[in-house]
Amino acid sequence: MDFNLISFSLFDPSSLWAIFQMVVGLGFVIFVHELGHFAVAKACGVKCEKFYVGFDAFDIKIGDRVIVPRKLVHWKWGETEYGVGILPLGGYVKMLGQDDNPSQIAEERKRSMQLAEQSGEAEVPSVSSQVPRLDPRSYQAKSVPQRMAIISAGVIMNLIFAVIFAAIAFGTGVNYEPPHVGFTTPGSPAWQHNLDGVTVLSINDQTTRNRYFTFGHLRESIVFEGESSIELSVLPAPELSQLSDEPFDDSQLNPISLSIIPAKNLLKVKGAENLPAIGIAPAYSAVLGSDPAGEGQAASAAQPPLKAGDRIVKINHKSIVRNSVDENGRPYRQHSVFLLRMLLSQVTDEEITITVERTDPRTKQMTLIDSVIPPNPMRTLGLNMEIGRVVALQVGSPAADAGIQIDDQIIAIEGEPVGDPFVLQSRMTRLAKQAGTTEFTIVRDTGNGTSQELSISIQPRLPRSPSLSQDGEPFAVDTLGIAFHVKNIVAGHNSSADPASQEVKVGAKIAKVHFLMSDEQAKRFSPLTSKPIDLSSGKVSWAEIESVVQMLEPGTQVELVCQLNNSFQTIRTSVREYEGFYAVNRGLPISLEQMNYQAKSFVESLQLGLHQTWIDATKVLRFLGKLIRGEISVTSLGGPGTIVAAATSEASQGTSRLLLFLTLLSANLAIVNFLPIPVLDGGHMLFLAYEGIFRRPVSERLQIILSFAGLIFIVGLMLLVISLDVWRWSGLF
Repeated sequence: MDFNLISFSLFDPSSLWAIFQMVVGLGFVIFVHELGHFAVAKACGVKCEKFYVGFDAFDIKIGDRVIVPRKLVHWKWGETEYGVGILPLGGYVKMLGQDDNPSQIAEERKRSMQLAEQSGEAEVPSVSSQVPRLDPRSYQAKSVPQRMAIISAGVIMNLIFAVIFAAIAFGTGVNYEPPHVGFTTPGSPAWQHNLDGVTVLSINDQTTRNRYFTFGHLRESIVFEGESSIELSVLPAPELSQLSDEPFDDSQLNPISLSIIPAKNLLKVKGAENLPAIGIAPAYSAVLGSDPAGEGQAASAAQPPLKAGDRIVKINHKSIVRNSVDENGRPYRQHSVFLLRMLLSQVTDEEITITVERTDPRTKQMTLIDSVIPPNPMRTLGLNMEIGRVVALQVGSPAADAGIQIDDQIIAIEGEPVGDPFVLQSRMTRLAKQAGTTEFTIVRDTGNGTSQELSISIQPRLPRSPSLSQDGEPFAVDTLGIAFHVKNIVAGHNSSADPASQEVKVGAKIAKVHFLMSDEQAKRFSPLTSKPIDLSSGKVSWAEIESVVQMLEPGTQVELVCQLNNSFQTIRTSVREYEGFYAVNRGLPISLEQMNYQAKSFVESLQLGLHQTWIDATKVLRFLGKLIRGEISVTSLGGPGTIVAAATSEASQGTSRLLLFLTLLSANLAIVNFLPIPVLDGGHMLFLAYEGIFRRPVSERLQIILSFAGLIFIVGLMLLVISLDVWRWSGLF
């Protein structure tokens, strides 16, 4: 499952409700685990002295004054003290004769013996007559099978409730991101195979149809099964020639089978860079978000104005709606952002008519509204940057068919310098509309340190998606089907340059970029705008700088630190509108495409609950396997902060989403708790298994040593994941 962490306002009632649900949900998972231990212990006649959710570890004091007590809530009922502890990292049941703290093991055993003497009652554990007499209600006095039942009860309860959580979620209906590919990472295996806009029908012979299969499941299948190649069956996206003023019917498309070799370093999760991936992102739905008139963007000038909740159905009277079938086998209408982007990519310099469905909140009546949006001029700093060698080609693309190869260096177009790589798509689109060709001059290595200069004629195609780059990936030009990196080295200046930027010399390297704006302005754009950006580190590409520039209003001041040889120059320039070139994006905010899966009966919801619990439990085991083998770094782990953030985010998307997250958390807790690590339930089971086989308990000294080792490991791991959380929040990681 993917968790899209979103921002919250503590003053927003919906956020407060999500936070409340998160607290109750996480607390309940801990509660049922401890309830399992408690219930079986009581059934076996063990005296339970405490039942706590959270640990009553310490008081928070100022001097001698207790500000927050270690026991937030507590009461005594019968022989057991119930309560909520100050440290929300778990819970515990304190049984007579048992303690997870290694330093208390011997003392607790002694106390059990003393209580036996005081009461005049005692019991000898069945495994050995050499064991001292213990209080009959002591945990240690019970048989090995009874103690195994007590220890395993917490894990069993977690698994039972994992099934219950998931069954309730599927019974009420779950919103999820379907296995539809919205766009692909430039240069990635998915991009090379033209997977933008496809619907995945099966992966490695596992169908995605007529069952609950999310985009998250799709990515996980690639991560855990994509060591060599991935076999996909996909429904391709429609071609431009197939679109009309009526919704497109997916029944006109024929499935395509592909074999794709995943690559590494595509996942941007810290510590997971070595996992296999193909470079896909989920689909978006053409429903306008809460701010349809992006400030400074063309959408703000739409007439009549657009509103949040409007559903885009047509661009220039061509429909972007697809009639398809969902995973339940039911017909549905997909408002395809892929088709939206394809149509917008071909009319960037034109005024467009956008048709939206708008529903009146009072009458619930739907009306169609035509709104006119002007072109959205591109922004520029006036610098033409050097392009690197070709790093990827799309199968069947104009460049590939013309003979362009990986590692070719484009040095000229029609005998002139390449110019600004970020307007290359616009130039080729104009040429494609005329069905024209252009000459590319390239340099190709021939081996042994030699190279040759070639002239290759290419006929570009009409674009299907915008040119883009993200997170330091290559820059893709869809009209040609090539991808290359854009260097932070100045190759020239364009006609829209601020006079100040003309002072930057050709060949200079841009070492630092600082967008000069207030903190409030920076928050509206990108994290990159909050502080000076060091390009020399290689962590930020020039294409990422360019993407930020496109969001800024003309006149925004930018400070550039330029390096030429060993000298540095600081220049302050400004963002300007790019004369004659226009952006695909017109400021139309959209949201992730979501569908709803609901079980048709109680039996099906229970089956889905069992299946989801199995998937989540095995996912944890496979993750741990990759962690042990070093395929995943420990830096990818999340602590309590990550769990709270993910749970709150899922709760904000509906109670069913929170219940599925609790299913994952319960399965996670069950598996991790049953690992053979002393102080965890699995460690206790290991000691009990030894005692059952050899008819004697593990020596007290060895048990204490192993328990201390286990405790040190667990505490160290907890400190590590908490530190990782802190680093993530602080932006240091």
